[in-house]
Amino acid sequence: MDNASNAHITYDAASGKYYLFYKVHGEHQNMVADSVDGLEFSEPRMATPQDEALHPAIKKMPQNDAQGNAIYRKFLFDMESEVFRSKSSSDKMNFTDDDGVRYDLHSSDNGKIGYHDFFINSSGHIMLAYLGDAGGTNNNLRLARSTDNGWTFSWVKGNLVGDDNIGCPGGIQWDPKTVELSDGRIRM
Repeated sequence: MDNASNAHITYDAASGKYYLFYKVHGEHQNMVADSVDGLEFSEPRMATPQDEALHPAIKKMPQNDAQGNAIYRKFLFDMESEVFRSKSSSDKMNFTDDDGVRYDLHSSDNGKIGYHDFFINSSGHIMLAYLGDAGGTNNNLRLARSTDNGWTFSWVKGNLVGDDNIGCPGGIQWDPKTVELSDGRIRM
């Protein structure tokens, strides 16, 4: 898988397959390969809407909507306005833009972030882990939290893994990736 970046892997119990999603450097379209054993994968292909519905970046919110329907969200960083926005769906395939801003960057981010990932903790809060001040002099992992089903996020803390003063200004590239384990714990 040449020029691959931003890899995500997920297991779909219904099909019994692992799906490896990634982007080709400089492109926006997701690519995907599948595997029955998680070791040997098919030839990569452009992800279809059915594949995309399995993408681990789509999160099922802890609470349903007022009619009892599941809410699935994608959280996206808007580079132009330097804020996180979201799209919502009840079927994981047809998404609509949500009004407003989910998270406005912390002042220490200097309007620049690197890779980011969302996960749901054991309290049902949606957590955003991200590289703040990407390429700047104080870049490190940061954490924000939503306690309202992913509608708004608040800054929790910076320097998440104690990487603030390691003497590598502009060069820290911790790309947080989270995986939910079978017992519900989160591994980063």
